[in-house]
Amino acid sequence: MQQLVPEGYLFTDHFRVDATDAYWPAASLNFFEASKDYGELVGSFRVLPMPEETLAAGLWVSSEHRRKGIGTQLVRNVIGRYGNHDIRLKVNPFEDKPVTLHALIRFYAGLGFLIDKSYKAAPVVMVRRAW
Repeated sequence: MQQLVPEGYLFTDHFRVDATDAYWPAASLNFFEASKDYGELVGSFRVLPMPEETLAAGLWVSSEHRRKGIGTQLVRNVIGRYGNHDIRLKVNPFEDKPVTLHALIRFYAGLGFLIDKSYKAAPVVMVRRAW
């Protein structure tokens, strides 16, 4: 997979518990983040590593920093770290849009994710199979 890191952005990841997290409020999550000028948070993606698979949720890039490869790089960083397990995610656009559900499905499909029709708990769940 070709790594084209967007210029001028710093990508980091760290574990922390976020009691306000909508998906996993009591879990220790691996937060993958992108910042500009060593401070301004411009993107994030939350990951819950588990023994059999990795769950991911909440890919977010601020609207003024979209279409610069930040979201793609955040997902690639997760794949690079956890690609030896299946990575499963619920496809859910944020309220600030302008990204539609169909655009998000195409985005994740371009990174190797497939729609998982066996998972009935959410409208659209996608999975990227382990290497």
